[in-house]
Amino acid sequence: MLINFVVKENTIHLMKPIIHIFIALLCLAAQTQMLAVTRYATRYNNFASLANHDKCEIKDGALHLANNMDENLMLMDTVQLTTSTFRYYVRIQNTHSKEGKRYTVTDSLGSKRKVESTEAGIVIKISEDDYWKATYYTRNRNQYDDITDQRLMDVCLCHYDGDNLLYAHDTTLVQNVNMTGGYNVLCVDANPETITVSIGEKKLRPVVTCPTQPYGQLESVGLYVGPGADVNLERAVLSYNDEPEQMVESGWTKETLDQHFAKSKNPYEGYWVYLDRDLEDKWLRLGGRYTVALVETETGYDIIYIDGAQVKKSLWHTGMMKGRMTNTIFPNNFNAQWIDATFQPFDLDVYATFESDVILNIKFPVYNSQMRFSKVIE
Repeated sequence: MLINFVVKENTIHLMKPIIHIFIALLCLAAQTQMLAVTRYATRYNNFASLANHDKCEIKDGALHLANNMDENLMLMDTVQLTTSTFRYYVRIQNTHSKEGKRYTVTDSLGSKRKVESTEAGIVIKISEDDYWKATYYTRNRNQYDDITDQRLMDVCLCHYDGDNLLYAHDTTLVQNVNMTGGYNVLCVDANPETITVSIGEKKLRPVVTCPTQPYGQLESVGLYVGPGADVNLERAVLSYNDEPEQMVESGWTKETLDQHFAKSKNPYEGYWVYLDRDLEDKWLRLGGRYTVALVETETGYDIIYIDGAQVKKSLWHTGMMKGRMTNTIFPNNFNAQWIDATFQPFDLDVYATFESDVILNIKFPVYNSQMRFSKVIE
């Protein structure tokens, strides 16, 4: 993802209380057409668009779905996807992943069998039989050997066409995930060229990336519950843009901005130029030495692109939205959103501050990074 930089690895802290994350994201998603379409399924909206299966129940603040059948269960989101570029992440718990436990499943004829490593995750449905799944399950390396045994998690990305497995890639994890039946966050970032799967208990880390042929028309995304799995879903978030270039048009031009600033008495309104940056190079690289304009709104400031793009330069023109700053209870401190060079919004734990009234600092703490702009003083 390109911010003012290109993100090489998506690493998202998940340490804040869940209600704070939900409210912050919901407020950002509700603002203006520049945002990607974002759909939430949580206890706060009764898991809207996902609680559509007769086996679902809301229990203890989570959406509970148990699969005691010897077949895959897919709980599809009712949102129809019209783009192949999207992010879908879920915070889920598979309680049937206890060490040494086996779980009974029944097939359509009533025959029973035991399964040990039950699987849960995300499904991307292209058509009735054509789908991708990004799932995880836990196992032991050598359960009955006290010396060599180790608890492991396998993360799998697979493409199926009916019963035919077209693509499969697994990776084995030994840390940074919950392997004892607790919650993990699983995330899929998809575009026409690649699918990236990230997972973590407290921080997302990309673990699988694969090239993919163009999807054609997608149907939807949803939750995958394998035979014997018993899943609690705490939240699911789907973000996508239908026509990203159109969604960031602000209506401002250089002429109307000049006219507006000539009358403005707000010291923060005006033009700001790229000053410097402090980036974690293993995650981010600079996407442009931007000049932007700040325009006051009822809730803070709009950040308007003027020039300076280096990545995807031909797609950017003066007047496009580059971000938004929203007031907080603290003076000169704002919740922020940044529109990256591919027109994707970056808004999780981003904030902005003014320093000495002439420096604007936009911070991305989960990447241990920041960029600064200086005010143009005439």
